[in-house]
Amino acid sequence: MPSAAGSRLPLALALASTALLSAGCSTTSAPAPQVIVPEIPASLLTCSPEPAPPAADADDAGLALWIVELRRAGQDCRSRLSGVRVWADQMRQPGG
Repeated sequence: MPSAAGSRLPLALALASTALLSAGCSTTSAPAPQVIVPEIPASLLTCSPEPAPPAADADDAGLALWIVELRRAGQDCRSRLSGVRVWADQMRQPGG
């Protein structure tokens, strides 16, 4: 017949195991992660307006000036888009 001390050891191990396993079933949950949505700087979200086309009777100089202004507005938008790209790349960096 097993001794009294020998029969208590498996019971003690079973109770200790149960206590350790039930600690993993805690009702306390981890805090919900915070979602931070960075805002794109407003200066990068607005482009120069496209110039209105010249009148139908505009001369070559008027047409050339319109083309220059049109290209300037397009370059402004491309430049700002590039700024958004740089900003987004910085946000992806650790600590961005």
